[in-house]
Amino acid sequence: MSIVPKFTKCDRADCAMPARWQIVIDVTSAGARAVRESVLTNLVVCSGHKATTTVDEVLDDDAKALVRRHMSATIFPEPDFSTAKLGFIQMVNGKQVNPDRFREAKVVTNEERRTHQCRHDNCDSEAIWQAHLILLGSPLKGDTTIKVCAAHLKAAEAFLQNDQNRERLVKLLMDEGHGRIPARDIVVEFRRIEADKG
Repeated sequence: MSIVPKFTKCDRADCAMPARWQIVIDVTSAGARAVRESVLTNLVVCSGHKATTTVDEVLDDDAKALVRRHMSATIFPEPDFSTAKLGFIQMVNGKQVNPDRFREAKVVTNEERRTHQCRHDNCDSEAIWQAHLILLGSPLKGDTTIKVCAAHLKAAEAFLQNDQNRERLVKLLMDEGHGRIPARDIVVEFRRIEADKG
């Protein structure tokens, strides 16, 4: 007589590997004030599919209904699904956590939302690019507060590179005590904003 170990299989199609991770949908509610909610699903994946599963694959009509049901308990119940991201919690001894017992919400302040929001006029998309200043021939470099979404990256590059704004940068650097730096030596570089860690 052989003993066949029991385990929960990965939910991805045609995968027979044991599931190790349970999928969480992180989403922010709509509106200027907001709640960021982490909603646990009953979907599970193996370690291999943890790296390849995307939010678009998970966020079907059933998943959206689950998120809306969980967020209905908050005072800002309508989720903004464009902000959805995936998270994963490790299963314990191969067992799933009951989604009804899992709840994690964080109020997002106006200031925090502005910090992560595109600075282009009237755009409330998440910023994923930030402008950095590099001065040729100088070790001086630094971040700026200019952050934009992917759709407004080219517009922001053009805005910062025009003559008028380059002269403003020259004046700003002079006001901060760095002397008069030729506008041609000021390079503006956009770098992708790193995702929050933790």
